[in-house]
Amino acid sequence: MADFIDELLVLRNSFYLGSWQQVIDEASDPSKAPRTDEAKLQQRVLLYRACVAQGKPERAIAEIRDNDAPELRGVKCLARYVKAASSQNTSEKSKAVQDITTLAAEGTNGLSSTVQVLVGSVLYAEERYPEALKAAVQSPRNLECVALAIQTYLKMDRPELARKEVEKLKTWADDATLAQLAEAWVNCYIGGDEKIQESQYIFEELASSKLSTGRLVAGHAICKMQAGNFAEAERLLLEALSRYASDPDVIANLIVCATATGKSAEILSRYTSQLRQVAPQHPLLQDLVLKESLFDRAVQRYV
Repeated sequence: MADFIDELLVLRNSFYLGSWQQVIDEASDPSKAPRTDEAKLQQRVLLYRACVAQGKPERAIAEIRDNDAPELRGVKCLARYVKAASSQNTSEKSKAVQDITTLAAEGTNGLSSTVQVLVGSVLYAEERYPEALKAAVQSPRNLECVALAIQTYLKMDRPELARKEVEKLKTWADDATLAQLAEAWVNCYIGGDEKIQESQYIFEELASSKLSTGRLVAGHAICKMQAGNFAEAERLLLEALSRYASDPDVIANLIVCATATGKSAEILSRYTSQLRQVAPQHPLLQDLVLKESLFDRAVQRYV
């Protein structure tokens, strides 16, 4: 039997690294259509997921039909969720969560690792971490499911379980791009000079050997900040901002770096406004709103 060839390997890696527009361009190119029906389906899934990740869920909502494969309908639910979250439409957001969980429970849909990743991603965004983890661990040999499980363990403040998943992952997918990214995430979370250095090497290698993206630069800059080298982190992020002006990871980390280095309120306000324009529901902005609310409540106690 001939060795299995993943026709979408390059496209998947581009998606994992955050090169959304490249995924959209290549998946939309008829000359790059894969041979098998399953690969064609997964190519469409990646196309629409890239649109959603780029902050443009409308295309997925408009083009995916109700009689499409469950994987595509799952992407449509994700797109509806993202759109509702960005417009703060609570009822529509709840409906999208209900629809994707119902989809996963129908027939054999829950056996699809793609559906598991999609429902897990929505539950993760909802901060329903135990449920997201339950969806992710159903496919222990699927890279995205394992990566989602690792992210979820970190959100639950269980780095030892995340590290255990990384060690298991390295036994069968050591060279995979997503496996390297997952290891870098865990190293950054655990911290320490050795782990931070390892993460830095990973981000540098991925950027040089594959393609540089705002996500990779932001990861590299985070390593620099954790090592206390804020000047180098700022240099990396400002250089990235000139190339990826609408990348929320780059802008958010610029806010963190500027805050840590005592930049002026004017500079912080400018970066915050930029982030609000490209990603109004970014977790950093939500955290700022929460802290401002808590501060205002505290002030009222003394008025």
